[in-house]
Amino acid sequence: MTRSNVWATCGAAAAIVVATATSAIAQISIDGTADAGYGAALSTQNTNTQFGDNTNPDPIISSGGSEIDQVFAVVQGDRLYVTITGNLEANFNKYEIYIDSKSGGVNTLGAGLPTAVDGYCCTIGAGVNLPDPSTGALQRQAGLTFDAGFDADYYLTFSRGGENTGASLGYADGTGFYAITAHYADLQGGTSQSLGMQLGPRGLPNVLRGPLGGDFNENKTVGGEDLLTWQRGFGQFDGTIEVAAKADGDSNGDGIVDGVDLGTWQSDYGNSPGLGDYAFNPYNGGPSTETLLGPALPGLSQGDLIDQNYATTTGTEGGVLLARELAFVLPVDGADPDNTLNRRDMENTIGLQMAYDDSNVAGVVGNDPYTLPTTDDNGGTRPAGDPENVTTGLEFSIPLSALGTSAGAGDIKIFAFINGGGHDYASNQFTGDGVLDANLGGNGFGGFTGDLSGVNMTDFLGDQFVTVGNAPAAAGVPEPGAVVLAGLALGLLGFARRRG
Repeated sequence: MTRSNVWATCGAAAAIVVATATSAIAQISIDGTADAGYGAALSTQNTNTQFGDNTNPDPIISSGGSEIDQVFAVVQGDRLYVTITGNLEANFNKYEIYIDSKSGGVNTLGAGLPTAVDGYCCTIGAGVNLPDPSTGALQRQAGLTFDAGFDADYYLTFSRGGENTGASLGYADGTGFYAITAHYADLQGGTSQSLGMQLGPRGLPNVLRGPLGGDFNENKTVGGEDLLTWQRGFGQFDGTIEVAAKADGDSNGDGIVDGVDLGTWQSDYGNSPGLGDYAFNPYNGGPSTETLLGPALPGLSQGDLIDQNYATTTGTEGGVLLARELAFVLPVDGADPDNTLNRRDMENTIGLQMAYDDSNVAGVVGNDPYTLPTTDDNGGTRPAGDPENVTTGLEFSIPLSALGTSAGAGDIKIFAFINGGGHDYASNQFTGDGVLDANLGGNGFGGFTGDLSGVNMTDFLGDQFVTVGNAPAAAGVPEPGAVVLAGLALGLLGFARRRG
């Protein structure tokens, strides 16, 4: 081998080692799936859910059911990445997430915490659609006690379901729509903020739009194939015994295929659902999310939140919002003091990213007794759960600075559970070792009390939180990739010298 060939071999080998060392730290994508970059799960659920068990594999449309199956979390760079796998029913059930990331904090939720967090859970009422300044998500959870060694510093809550908004910039009317929303509070600093929303699945920046009436094959474009569908169905149905469906060429749901449907096709020809069209709020038994997935909002990437800063800049063109749904995140209109237009004043002040995927149909099941581990089939009388196989659910990424910490500043603890729509009825789905019990409710035994004063994590074996490693690197210890690369370089250099 010539000296030039040896040096070429050295360079190629070094490049391979560099590439290998780099890929060993897999970059995490915010898409609602725990990918390889997380490593092993930090906790796996042992308790069957009493909040329903989802059976619909659609990424948004739920058959009903909320559960926590596994928890994944890791610090990469200057951000904390978390995926809580399972399901959150689209009925405004809550993911309640508490983070212990610095000294101080609270071990029991009590007085002095920020009010009006997720404030539209608890409005003033009597025609005033504004948060009640005396209460909110944290006050509804008053009395909740964490495990010893867990003192919450920050709080995040997520919920999803059908929202609505009124007339807005460029639109004389509003719309109903699907959204998942996020809210944040600094429990020591006393501040809080509604952060933003997403309208599509898996963190995609897309809106949901119903297929146009003339789109008989529901491929999002009205074209020649749809005309052929109408021609084949024309006159073949009487609407009583032989009832046509949309796939047969019936655009208006009257059970027949006639000239009215042809007229709809003609008016829709060449069109696709647009940002300016009405939103479609999906439902179980309706069109799939894939069918409903409409155009993407410009200037947003997967994982980004929609907030008022986006809506009033990139989300507005010529004084008109690109989509009616964007009005939801705007501040309350001064000319509408009772907020009848249902603005929510959302601003992503902390740089949160998120994604949600509801497609899980595995994991824990909904059968009792809840005191038996989910993997126990109770002598064959119930199906066994497999939470260890679930990798989809809620994923979010938050800057460490928004948690009062930094890389290497010390481990981070996360406590999470599923709560009812009013923030005041705890399920039996928790992170950590699991409670092996039925719903805790407000009194700890399934009863409603209007708060969580009877819910105490020290009543259960083990810890109901997970710990994310964030310890400082040992001084003077190089990264493993650097060690391998240095060793290979030295070895090849010695070989090259001997050959020279």
